[in-house]
Amino acid sequence: MSDAVFELRAFEHVEAIPGRALLRIAAEPTFEPSGAALIIDDGEPVHPLPAPAGPPGVARAAFSLPAERVDGARRFVLELPDGERIPLPKPTKRTAARVTLAGAGLPGPAPAPAPVVDAGAGDLIAELERRLAAERARRVSADTAAETSAAARSASETRLKSLDAELADARADLVSTRDDLATVREDLASTRGDLAGALEELRDAQGAVELGRTQANHARAEAEAAETTLIQRGAEIQLLRQTLADRDAHAQHTYLQWEQITAELSVEIDVARQVAADFQQHARNLQLELADSRLELTSLRALREAHEQAVAAGSAVDGDSGDPAVVAAKLNAAAAALEEARSRASEAEAALAARETELGRLRGQLNPGQ
Repeated sequence: MSDAVFELRAFEHVEAIPGRALLRIAAEPTFEPSGAALIIDDGEPVHPLPAPAGPPGVARAAFSLPAERVDGARRFVLELPDGERIPLPKPTKRTAARVTLAGAGLPGPAPAPAPVVDAGAGDLIAELERRLAAERARRVSADTAAETSAAARSASETRLKSLDAELADARADLVSTRDDLATVREDLASTRGDLAGALEELRDAQGAVELGRTQANHARAEAEAAETTLIQRGAEIQLLRQTLADRDAHAQHTYLQWEQITAELSVEIDVARQVAADFQQHARNLQLELADSRLELTSLRALREAHEQAVAAGSAVDGDSGDPAVVAAKLNAAAAALEEARSRASEAEAALAARETELGRLRGQLNPGQ
């Protein structure tokens, strides 16, 4: 760009079509619009649309881009063809005029009313200025419509190219899909054969599984019966163990009682033996006393017989021994002593027999097997 100072005359944001925004720049001095670019927030440069030539000395450029990119932008920069970057303010929003072109076969703008010629020169100048302003408005509307049409055409061409690419991809995908379909059909035929074999194997396997299930059910029933029997046997064993423990406890208690009774019987036997020995000694003493009494009784009887013989012969016996009363008293005393000795001997013999019987009973309790 030359040393002339860049002067921005207009930077507008026109809502051309839904979803698209049209940014228009008018500046002095002139520059080649096709070589310029618009940079938003340091993003990718946006190149201008083809635009009709502007007034002499004024450069005009229009840029089409998504509306959301413009709405959220914070920084705008115009890059000139020589690389110089000019910061731009936020664009002024305006609505595109609904203008039609006569060249497209549509009715054009209404013709300006015929000038009213007045005798005064002031009225003529005013009429000329009014017509000039109307012409300028029509020119701006036409430019806006052209730019809007160019933006729409560019968007349509971009969409058409995208659709052509998608159509080519779809055709390629269709050819690939047809090849894949043929391959899938072949695989499907092969798979059907494999599936038939697998189905037959599956049926065989199902039969084997059913047989296995039946056998498993039988085995499970047998196992449950065996488990029930095992539980019953366990209960019986537990009962037998309890019974055996009770019997062991009873046997232990009986054994302790038997030992106690044995000890007591041993003591009683020892006492009975001692008593029997005492009675035997007493019996021997009584037998000796009885023998002495018998001897004394025999002596007294002999003495009485001698006395009776002496009395019968008329001779007297010396001393008190010859007195019949004394002899009779001694004889009676000896007889009484003899009877007492006999009674005591009988009692001793009865007591000894009773002790011997009790001793035999204790021996039988002590040794029941003998």
